[in-house]
Amino acid sequence: MKRFVKAVFGWMKESNRPKHIGAGAVILFAWFVFCIFLLKMSVRDSSVTGLLSVIICMCSCEFKDREYGGRWDWLDIAAGCIVPFVVVLIVLLT
Repeated sequence: MKRFVKAVFGWMKESNRPKHIGAGAVILFAWFVFCIFLLKMSVRDSSVTGLLSVIICMCSCEFKDREYGGRWDWLDIAAGCIVPFVVVLIVLLT
């Protein structure tokens, strides 16, 4: 278990993954506010479309990184989608 925790926190320290996690959460929150209050969508629909919007935003950020000489990193995209994925699971299971 100790080795697993070290591996996870080691993964989090690479690159700027905590910023990706925060950005994914902010994008999802903004999407919720827009969809629920302005478009009157259900929480279920807005959570699923919010996850899709976070995936698109994370992919566009990785494309920008690649265009400026960086490399495409799927783990950065996964880090950005952690919080929205958990929120979608909670919404769909309740």
